[in-house]
Amino acid sequence: MPRWNVEKLISLVQERPELWDSRSSRYQDRVWKEVAWAQVARRMRRAKWEKGDSLSRAELVKQTKTRWNSCRDQFRQEMNERGQSGQGGSKKRPYLYSAQLQFLRPVMDLRPTVDSLDDPEDSDVGVSDTAAAFSPAHSPATPVAKKSQPAQLEAEMTSPRRPEQGTQALPRRRRQAQPSSSGPQTLEMIGPEEE
Repeated sequence: MPRWNVEKLISLVQERPELWDSRSSRYQDRVWKEVAWAQVARRMRRAKWEKGDSLSRAELVKQTKTRWNSCRDQFRQEMNERGQSGQGGSKKRPYLYSAQLQFLRPVMDLRPTVDSLDDPEDSDVGVSDTAAAFSPAHSPATPVAKKSQPAQLEAEMTSPRRPEQGTQALPRRRRQAQPSSSGPQTLEMIGPEEE
């Protein structure tokens, strides 16, 4: 694969916000984006672009997009690694083109870090909320009793349920065991040895 002038690629993409700025009105327009990618590919590989037919030009555009995606993804990975909580200074060298790619920071959807050491009582959904949402008293299958009869409700919940009249529990069927492929049955299937 030919060497790329990555700094030139970054500057060409930066000039065309429809390729990277999700806030731009043209970002959603595929036609504008394809035209912009063709312009970038033509400027990056002018000689090949002039000599090439439509298939080779499409391949140049594809290679250009791939190289850009690689740069952007590397920058995003570095930003995510720097933002992780609980880590000290990174011993890894910064990405070579981090300074040129700083224009991407406002549009990168970097997720905020979450501290795993937070107290569950401080979180939005506590254990008690989850237990209440999934308790048998709140399930649609359990009949709701009146509040004036707590003893009756407690007795219903602790006593075993009997099937209603007219419904009978079906007997459980056992799965039949598969015949073994070794042993006397196999010999019967093969038959006596002939000499």
